[in-house]
Amino acid sequence: MPRPVHQPVEIWQPVVSRSARGLDFMAKHGIKGIIAATAEQFVWEYSNDYRDEAARYGRQLKLGEDMILGYRMQMDDTVESAMRAAQPYFEEHAKFAAPLGMLRYSEEQMNAVSSRVAQAPTRATIEDGVRNRVWLCGPPEEFISYLKEVEEKYPGLNHVMVSCPMGTPRHVMKEQLTRFAKEVMPVFKNRNGS
Repeated sequence: MPRPVHQPVEIWQPVVSRSARGLDFMAKHGIKGIIAATAEQFVWEYSNDYRDEAARYGRQLKLGEDMILGYRMQMDDTVESAMRAAQPYFEEHAKFAAPLGMLRYSEEQMNAVSSRVAQAPTRATIEDGVRNRVWLCGPPEEFISYLKEVEEKYPGLNHVMVSCPMGTPRHVMKEQLTRFAKEVMPVFKNRNGS
């Protein structure tokens, strides 16, 4: 196996259960964290825990540094129409993720994730996802406004990931990601000189 041309190689790992052992391992080895499809209050807690754990190993990070925050998304003219459009894809996602204990919209669901307990797919709603900022739904202006808040809250954050849940038709994914790239991303260009 040839050595990578670009070194050191960045390693990114999802932060799912927030176990002390997992965060310690990540911090000890300089592994960067991905927090995706997780309720906003837990994103805040995870980000602080990750930063504090890195400091134990001598890495002084700004909040959000060496992290990716990820969101499910659906753009449309209004929040309500975006939620209606996302509803069938949300339901397919919930059918898959809930039995695996992977819905992270509420305190109860977060405890189930940590305990590796199956969840009922009917317990979560798209409205919960939007309210807890697991999902970004609405017009581009809503996305921009919220992501500006995220930018302020996490001064070290340089990476945001948006995605459509599995089960979303390819043409819808392409349309949504293209729209995000054209209507939201340009507002954030050249941040931190990049």
